[in-house]
Amino acid sequence: MKKQSLRISMIATPLMIVCGLLVSGAFARAESQDGPCSNRTLHGDYGSAVEGLILPAPGVALPIRGVVMTHYDGEGNFTQVDHSVF
Repeated sequence: MKKQSLRISMIATPLMIVCGLLVSGAFARAESQDGPCSNRTLHGDYGSAVEGLILPAPGVALPIRGVVMTHYDGEGNFTQVDHSVF
C-alpha cells in the first residue's frame, strides 16, 4: 500500500506543477491584447540608482551618485526626475 501511494505522489506532484504553470501562463497572456510586452504593460512608477565616475581629464576622476524616478502612463509616455551629486 505504501509503495502505491509513493508512486502516485511521484506522478501527481510534477503534474500539478505543470498544470499550475500552464494556468498562470494563460492568465498572463489574457491580460494584454497587444502581445507579451507593449506600452500598456509598462505603467507605474519605477526607481533606479546611478553610480560611477566622470573622467574629464587624464588622471582626474569625479565620483557621481544619483537617483532616478520615472513614471510611465501606459500609453507610451513617461516623465522622469533625476537627482545627481558630484
